[in-house]
Amino acid sequence: MTREEAIKIIRKMLAYTDLTVRANLNADMVSACNLAIKALEQEPVVDKIRAEIKAMSGDIETIADVLKIIDKYKTESEEI
Repeated sequence: MTREEAIKIIRKMLAYTDLTVRANLNADMVSACNLAIKALEQEPVVDKIRAEIKAMSGDIETIADVLKIIDKYKTESEEI
């Protein structure tokens, strides 16, 4: 599942929840869902690190190796 898919599911869950049911939900549960959406919408830190490394000057092979490692772990972390 991608981040975008998770966001859609959480939003649907909140949207389709009957207002009377939602009023009875634990406020912490609704807050947790909203916080999860915000967290999922943020640009992953790995993307920021990758961009900075890519902008560095230096040994191209070393930078390429570092980017490969980041991409490997980024792929793993995106699988929810």
